[in-house]
Amino acid sequence: MNKLNHYVPMMNLKQGELKAIKELAANALEKITPFFDVPRIAIVSGERTNTLDGHINKTIANIEKYCKDIPFILDYSLFDLQLRLENKMHPLKYLYDALFEKNIIFIPAIGLDRDEEYLKILKDFLHKTPSPQFCLRLQKDDFDSIEETQQNIGQMLSFLNISADKCDLVIDFKCITENEVESFIDSLSELNQLIAFVDFHSFVLAASGFPSDMSDIPPDSHGTVKRIEYDLWLAAINAAPLIGRKPKFGDYCIVNPDRPEIDSVKMRPGGKIRYTTSTTWEIFRGHNLKKGQKFSQYFELAKKVMGSSYFLGGNFSWGDKYIAQCATEAKKTGNLPVWMQVDINHHLTLVGEQIANSGVFSESD
Repeated sequence: MNKLNHYVPMMNLKQGELKAIKELAANALEKITPFFDVPRIAIVSGERTNTLDGHINKTIANIEKYCKDIPFILDYSLFDLQLRLENKMHPLKYLYDALFEKNIIFIPAIGLDRDEEYLKILKDFLHKTPSPQFCLRLQKDDFDSIEETQQNIGQMLSFLNISADKCDLVIDFKCITENEVESFIDSLSELNQLIAFVDFHSFVLAASGFPSDMSDIPPDSHGTVKRIEYDLWLAAINAAPLIGRKPKFGDYCIVNPDRPEIDSVKMRPGGKIRYTTSTTWEIFRGHNLKKGQKFSQYFELAKKVMGSSYFLGGNFSWGDKYIAQCATEAKKTGNLPVWMQVDINHHLTLVGEQIANSGVFSESD
């Protein structure tokens, strides 16, 4: 997290996202520091697909397989904090201990919504870490009372017995709209008056304008969605004198942060390719995957992407190569996790390069 122009994608530890990272070229991988949430347990036909114990162990195995050699931030924010493993151990402690024993280096994350037990586990973990560092994740609710947030941050740092310069600050606005950009900049400015962003080890601004569904784009058509979070980041860069510091850029790739957990049996997914450009997502939408051409529609969708002015060529990323091969039917159509992998791989490559080459940071920042 030391590099000012590092891109911080907010992601889940799911197969599509992890495989997208695995297929990144070395020069693309070195431009990002993923922020991972441990995903909720999937539900199929109304039943959970795993026990909590099994789910945490699977998460550990995925981290070891895909993330052992890359820097990343890890948060456990999506679970009821009262849940315990079969042996009554807190899942967070089990997760931290297992990764520590495997010598997997990561930055643990916490929010102001966590309980005392969570804080104690984090404190114990930091105490045994040679170079203690953690991430504080603030969200929209934390701006409701900025004075209270200031007080809570002070109390947290005091309890952890650690200074702000050992803390990476991530302000995660999640879903945003275009008309909220100005008010969020005002909120950042106000918060900076109470807790100086420059005091923290690093400062990341994350958000997403990606829609929760594709209902605004008719089936079998092409639509454009503006990357509002990029506009928010540019506005924050321009407002650095008020905010006190230029933030790093974070987003949610090609998913909506508040997407609901949907039972896979009840899903009625449609074919689509979400292709990121410097300022937009170009959505090439198909139709219901359970009808008509089913997954064969991806041959046609890939042809549309490849034939568009947005396509950056098959050599740009692994995801672009897959699209090009699918367009010529040299590649199978794959399934939904594969296309999640394709779309995210292209997105990570493009945005990592975009931020690294933005030229907005200087040595004095």
